Formats: sequence, structure tokens, C-alpha cells
Amino acid sequence: MKKIAVLMVSLLSLTSVVLAADKGLGIRVGWAENDPEFEYGGYEKPTTQNEVFGVEALEEWNLSNEVDKIGVKLGLEFYGKNKLKDNFYGWDGVDNTYAFPFTVYYKQDFGINRLSWFVGGGVTLIKTKATITGSGARDSRSKHKFFPHITAGVEYRISELFGLGVDGKYNIGAKMNVYEDEYIKYTSDRSGLSAAVTARYYF
Repeated sequence: MKKIAVLMVSLLSLTSVVLAADKGLGIRVGWAENDPEFEYGGYEKPTTQNEVFGVEALEEWNLSNEVDKIGVKLGLEFYGKNKLKDNFYGWDGVDNTYAFPFTVYYKQDFGINRLSWFVGGGVTLIKTKATITGSGARDSRSKHKFFPHITAGVEYRISELFGLGVDGKYNIGAKMNVYEDEYIKYTSDRSGLSAAVTARYYF
């Protein structure tokens, strides 16, 4: 996954050299749908956290004019943890999930002190690691998956350098079986809606 991230950043850097592009960095804070399943034994419903925190790098190019733009962005998102508990076997667990969303989008940029909007879609690489502890044992298993997403949002450009945006995203098919043996089955599902506020710095 680190190689994929390096490749994406390299591609963004290369395109900025070939074409005159506006670049930006963003910090995201928001909420994401989270529907895990923990089965077998005397499991309890997982304690879920819906927070999502992320960073992103983007580049945008003008099309026929300075209003119409095409952009790409690569993000790194950290999802809130799920806590697992099985009363029958006396096991506890926790998961850690992060993702690399890559998005291509169309944007209408109306400039400083005005509201702009964008719409796009792309593919996300997500990884979840579940750690189960109990009875003197500790076991960790992880799974990763690629899935598509769609997104749309608005941004208010405060100045030439700074913008503040709100967007929504829908993850499609982000469900995966992370941990399963004869006693426990844990399924992570990050499919569905998410929303975030993003502060961006342009250079």
C-alpha cells in the first residue's frame, strides 16, 4: 500500500510538471457510516465510532476557461475504531481501519469569496486489522479491498491560498470478512454515506 501511495504522489507531481496545475493540501474531519458484525458465541453488538479524519493532496487544471476545472486528489483517511466483546469465551477485540481514496472530479470554481461546487468519483483501497485478545492469547488478522466511491461537495474560497469545503461521499461495496475461525466471525462494513468538513491550502 505504501508503494501505491508513492506511485500516486509521483503521478501527481509529474502531471504538475507537464501541465500548469493548481495544487492543494487539505485536512478533513467528519462522520462515516459504520455497520460491523461480530458473530458466534456470546458476542455483544460492537461498540462503534463514526469519526473519520483524513488528509488529502490535490491538483486541478483549467478546461476551456478559469471556471471549469478537472481535478484529481489522493487521500489518507483514518476511521473510528470498533470495539468487540464476546461474553461466552471472554474475548475482547478492536479494529483499526484506514483507507486511500483516489478521486477524479469536475469543478466549477467561481473564485475568491464565492461558493464553488464539484462532483466526482474514484476508487478506494481500504484496510482493516482486527485484534482479538483473551484467555492469554492475542491474534491479529487483516484484510484489504478496493471499491468504488462517488462524491460531491461545495467549497468557499476564503482567499487565494485558503478554502473551506463541505462534501459527501458514498462508498460502494466496502464490506469484508476480516476475522473468522470456528469461534468468532468479524465483518467490517464501511459502505454507505460519509460527510466531512475540509480546510484546504492552495499553492
